[in-house]
Amino acid sequence: MIADCAVDPEVFAAWRHFQSLHEDFGVNRGRLISKFPKKWLRNVADRSRELVAEGINTEIQAAKIEERLRSDHFKRKLKPPSGRQYDPGQPWIQNAQTAEPPFDLVVASESTSSENVVGADLLLKDEPPFLRFSQSLVRRRKELLIGVAKTLLMGCADIVIIDPNFRADEPRFCDSLKHLISVLVATGRAPRRLEIHTNRIRKPDDTFHRGPHLSQWNTHLVPALPTGWKISVCYWDQLPNGGKPHARFLLTDAGGLYYDHGIDEGEGETLVALLEDNVWENLFGVFNSGSLPHDFNPAQFVLTFTG
Repeated sequence: MIADCAVDPEVFAAWRHFQSLHEDFGVNRGRLISKFPKKWLRNVADRSRELVAEGINTEIQAAKIEERLRSDHFKRKLKPPSGRQYDPGQPWIQNAQTAEPPFDLVVASESTSSENVVGADLLLKDEPPFLRFSQSLVRRRKELLIGVAKTLLMGCADIVIIDPNFRADEPRFCDSLKHLISVLVATGRAPRRLEIHTNRIRKPDDTFHRGPHLSQWNTHLVPALPTGWKISVCYWDQLPNGGKPHARFLLTDAGGLYYDHGIDEGEGETLVALLEDNVWENLFGVFNSGSLPHDFNPAQFVLTFTG
C-alpha cells in the first residue's frame, strides 16, 4: 500500500521536477523515498547547486530545494537505507534496477519506462507504476494487515496502536501484535516508543482491575518481546475533547493508517486508509504516554512491560 521508492538525485535536483513531485511523496501519498544511496539528500542538494552553474536552476530555486530537504515535513517522506548495495562505479539507474530487494517504484532521469521504472519526463501521475491508492480492502490476516504498513514500519522509530477493544488474552489481537514485532525485529532496531491505547472498559457495567490486565500481558505478550524492548499500554476512559476512543489506527512518527476493524484477525476484509498529515499530527499528539491529560492517572491506567 505504501511504495518503497528510489528517486534519481538528478531528478529531485532539477527545480521543475522537484516542484512537480515533492508533494507526491509521504505516507499520505502512499510513497516513501528510500535514501539510495545513503547520501541521497546530500547528492540532491549538491547537484541542485551544480544545475545553477549550468543555467537549469536559479539560485533561489536551489536554495528552496535545500530548505525543503532540511525540513521535518520532507524528512517524513524518506525511508532509511535498508541494506541495499550501491556501487558508485555504476550509473544510478543500473544500481536501482538491480537492487535487492527490488524497489516498488523507480523514478529515473532517463526517458525510460518498464514495469516499475518510469522516466521523470514520461511520468503520468494517474498511470502505473507511479499511481498509488490511498485506500485498500485487506483480508483480516495478520501478515496482510501488517504487510500494508511494512514499508512504513521498516523506517519508523515510534509505533502507536489505537484500538478500543484491544486485549492481550485474545489471540486475534495478540497474534497480529506479535507479527508486527517480528517485522520490527527484522530491521535490527528497537523502537523508540511502542504503545497500545485502548478503552478502560468495553461495556458500561464492566470494572477495570489492574491486576488481571498485568497478568494477561505478562502471560501472552511479554515472552514475545525481545530483550530490552519496552511496550506501554494506556487504558482510556475519556479523550481530552470528550468521548471515548472508537476508531482504530496504526500511527508512527512518519504518518499513520486507519483500520476500520483494527489490526486484529477475523473474517472477511477491512478497509485500510492512509491518513492525511493534519489528522495524523492531531492523533499522534493525543495518543502519547509521555504527554497524557492532567486527569489521566498513569500510575493506575498505564502498564509498562520490558522484554
